[in-house]
Formats: sequence, C-alpha cells, structure tokens
Amino acid sequence: MPDATRALVCLVATRANTNRIQPYLFRNYNLPYRVTSHYQGTSLPRLWEAVRASAAAPGYFSEFRIGEMILLDGGLLVNNPTAIAVHETKQLWPDTELQCVLSVGTGRHEPIATTNEASISWATRIRTILNSATDTEGVHTTMHDLLPGSLYFRFNPYLSDEIGLDEIEEDRLAMMLEDTALYLRKNELKIQEAVRALTQRKTPLDQARDWCQYQRQVWPLT
Repeated sequence: MPDATRALVCLVATRANTNRIQPYLFRNYNLPYRVTSHYQGTSLPRLWEAVRASAAAPGYFSEFRIGEMILLDGGLLVNNPTAIAVHETKQLWPDTELQCVLSVGTGRHEPIATTNEASISWATRIRTILNSATDTEGVHTTMHDLLPGSLYFRFNPYLSDEIGLDEIEEDRLAMMLEDTALYLRKNELKIQEAVRALTQRKTPLDQARDWCQYQRQVWPLT
C-alpha cells in the first residue's frame, strides 16, 4: 500500500510513435506487488519531464522525446483523465471503496450552431472530429452514470466564449474569471458537499482494514 501521508500524483501524456496512440502515465508512486495497470508509464519521472511531456500540445509546444518515445499532450487522447484516475485507484487499493471522485474541468463554451448547407467542407468535418475526440463531457456522462452522486463531483464552468490556451487579452481573461465566479456561486451547495466528502475521516475499522491490506502486500504469500 502506498504511503498514506503523501499525495499520489499521475500526469497523462500521449505516446505517439506506436501502432496506435496511447496514454503514457508519469506516476510518483509504485503499484503494489504483482499488480499491473492497463496503462504504460513510469514511476521514476523527473518532474520537469512529466510536465513538459504532458503539456506538449501541438501548435503550442513541440513534441517531447524520452529515449525512443515521442510524447505529446495527454489531452489529445484523454482530455478528461477521470476514468484513468479511478482505474489507478482500484489498482492501488483494490479492496477499498471510493470515498470521493472530484473532476475539475477547464471551462466549456457550447454555442448552438446549425447549418442548412447541403454539405460541409472537409476542414469543418476535421475540426468537428477533433473537437469530439477531445471532448471532456463524454467521460463525465459515463462517470455520472456509474458512480453515485454522493461520491462523484464534476465542476466545469460555462464560459461566454471560447478561450484559447494562449489567450492574453485582459478583457477576455476577466470575462473568464467572471463566468467562473458566477458558476461557483450557483454551485455553492454542491461544492460544500464535495468538501464534506473529501474531508471525511476513516473509521478505526477502515484504518485497521487498510493496515491488514498493507501487510498482505508487503508480505505476499508465494
């Protein structure tokens, strides 16, 4: 069992030089004995490499190489890594029930766009496909259906306009802050529920169960 006194962190990048692109995880923890994740990765990253690789968004930063691997922004494939986080959690603590899953988005703008054109251009088609591939709400819908509302929380402010990664205009940044503040005010009760779920302490029985599980992992039967 991992050290319960420190935070476990996992950053997601996209490995691009394989038969099919796939997530690559930078972990600051080791998985238990004889436990493997569905996702390739390393438990010995250098922090700057993990950040550089997981943020290598095409058009903003160049690809990042580690050995023979070519890594890109994790959002190209997994723009909402909640499902990966749940998977990793179950690998680390297979006998422990989830206490709280908190997903925080970067904001969304959903204009209603319709067209009466008989056909659409290839550029529009490609843009639509890319937007669908990086959509975060599909994962949210799945998590919302699978996990109870008292356990799963998603916060993703509605924005008045699309905000780019390289946005620097002060008025547009101020608009984004105002939209976020409004969203937080409207969801204050939900935020308080998430806080209670996150700060709930384990019972002595749960702590004893965790200790027994830790002993089984440290001294596995062969």
